[in-house]
Amino acid sequence: MPGAGALALRGGRTASAGGVVGSSPLRPVSGNSEDVVTSREPTGHRAAPRSWQAQFVTEPGNADEGLDGSVVAFHERVYAPWPAWLVSIVLTGSVAIAYGYPLGARVGIVTFVVGQGLATWWLIATAPLVVVDDLVFRAGRARLPLRYVSRIAPLDASQTREARGPLADPRAYLCTRGWTSRSVLVEVDDPDDPHPYWLISTRRGLELAPVLAAARDSAKA
Repeated sequence: MPGAGALALRGGRTASAGGVVGSSPLRPVSGNSEDVVTSREPTGHRAAPRSWQAQFVTEPGNADEGLDGSVVAFHERVYAPWPAWLVSIVLTGSVAIAYGYPLGARVGIVTFVVGQGLATWWLIATAPLVVVDDLVFRAGRARLPLRYVSRIAPLDASQTREARGPLADPRAYLCTRGWTSRSVLVEVDDPDDPHPYWLISTRRGLELAPVLAAARDSAKA
């Protein structure tokens, strides 16, 4: 993966160090990072897994890569917004009434408790954890050792839509949620990794980017 050279985009556009991408530049705001692109042409020398086939960024020969660090610099759980919780209550309440009316109040109460418990579990389970510590950058179930973190760019709502759609690379690792409009794009500097970059949903991208850049620079020092 090139570090500072020109990076090809679909449609023939390029971005070199210090350059911009098309009419919607994705500019990093952290450390020694350069401008970040969100797509590149397949190199042809390795398989290109789809975004839902993201793998753990670990290697059996490096025991530290599958471990979390001990010093946490950033921690965010990207929960669903309150309207999603309200919708879950309304739906489970409706089901409870539908069962409770003909079968009795006890059945309705049990239905609501069980249904809302399952809905709460699902909303919490699908809220990804984003962490930066002294060893890895973690997003959801995947961990990226800090020495493989390259350029970083916090994306606003419109840039996130482009990164998910027209500029998306099918090889990228996506940890995104529809209830969060912003994200951070992290380029992976590891020729053995099948994912050229990570696209991570976050509500605190402007805070995450400099923290991750500082952790990366410290790990590479």
